[in-house]
Amino acid sequence: MKFGGSVITQKKKEFAFRPGVTARLARELAFSKAEVILVHGAGSFAHPLVHRYTPPFKPEEITEIQRGVGRLNALVLSALIRAGLSPVPIPPSAVVRCGRGRIDRMDLGPFLDYRSLDMMPVTFGDLCLSSTNGVEVCSGDQLASYLSTRLGAEAVIFVTDVDGILSPSGPIDEMGIEDLASIPVQEVQGDVTGGMGKKIEVIRSIAAHGIPCAVINGLVPDRLLQALGGHIIGTLIRGEYAKKKS
Repeated sequence: MKFGGSVITQKKKEFAFRPGVTARLARELAFSKAEVILVHGAGSFAHPLVHRYTPPFKPEEITEIQRGVGRLNALVLSALIRAGLSPVPIPPSAVVRCGRGRIDRMDLGPFLDYRSLDMMPVTFGDLCLSSTNGVEVCSGDQLASYLSTRLGAEAVIFVTDVDGILSPSGPIDEMGIEDLASIPVQEVQGDVTGGMGKKIEVIRSIAAHGIPCAVINGLVPDRLLQALGGHIIGTLIRGEYAKKKS
């Protein structure tokens, strides 16, 4: 599951956490009793900082950005704990190595080990060591894709601030992999992780592994709880194995 940074923070204002929304999402997650690995975006705790600096980042800039995402992660963990869950943080900077905008490798051991203890692994968008540029941005969407496809997720729910994947006529209820290529996307200025256009690419790669995805609006009460119960009010992307070329 991915809590988008646009849901748990106000992206246009630095360090603007949404405590009420996050607490409600945590309660819905706890009530569902679903077994999940949770990824959350960095939102306004990192995007403005990353946008302000120019790679390669200086050591003090790396520290400032990672401190920001750590602050947000602590707030998310507190909301989950108050909801009665048992989360454990797994910082990507400690387990991920990137290169040229993608995850090269990731230590999945901590995720599996904590799940075996009935705990909820929580990871988040971060700066990670890079084989090409010192450090680079590793987005929550990248993490959701890597974890879900390698750990055999049943489904991936993207909790966003919109009512699903939108067409000119409104939200699309259900679609297949091939349909994603025809969706026109309006990007959000200043979104350093690629916005909805990049998210659609990530969703396509996940669905190509046979894993269905859902895009729902987490700002609307009970949408997450309903999705966890199998009722998607948003967009369902069918999990379809990619067709092999003959």
